[in-house]
Amino acid sequence: RANSTPKMAMLTQSLQAIPGQVGCLVISEDGAVLASTGELENDERTGKVILNMLQAGARLMKTEQSEPFRRLSIICGRFVFLATVSSGKIFIIKKDEAR
Repeated sequence: RANSTPKMAMLTQSLQAIPGQVGCLVISEDGAVLASTGELENDERTGKVILNMLQAGARLMKTEQSEPFRRLSIICGRFVFLATVSSGKIFIIKKDEAR
């Protein structure tokens, strides 16, 4: 179950402090939901779609001298999804730009 450890609960609490944030999702590199809140609560489908986009971006940007692909921003109308890869996890924030 998502948010099952105190460490993940603290992490999602920190992510919830981001201005305009309406949901957050932490997934593993295989797409499993590790923690989630708000509009992304247990949203495995969105996690997998963004994971596929990150993987495609990493393949596209891969060169011998480039930095590892770590961040992706997706703008959908008034919503922005921000995805960051760190420590083997993918952190996804959904922001409402109208807020």
